[in-house]
Amino acid sequence: GILVLTAKELEARRGKTYPCIKCGRCMEACPMLLNPSELGILARKGRHEEMEAFHLMDCFECGCCAYVCPSNIPLVQYFRVAKGLLRERKAAQK
Repeated sequence: GILVLTAKELEARRGKTYPCIKCGRCMEACPMLLNPSELGILARKGRHEEMEAFHLMDCFECGCCAYVCPSNIPLVQYFRVAKGLLRERKAAQK
């Protein structure tokens, strides 16, 4: 089936974030062949070190994943924050 929303329904959804439904659209859209869904889940849980195993630093923040996400999850923002925190931690260790 096809879901069609009215303009009023679309406006009600605007700006709201919903849970990941693991649809795979972000993975299909990622030019770096990453798993933005898994990275997003780890980011929300604050498990930034684990994100490195999923090649977080290979993400160049193009925004394709966030653009296609039907749950409106701000994936790129999550990744940017996680990268910044990881860089800060590594700099503090030196």
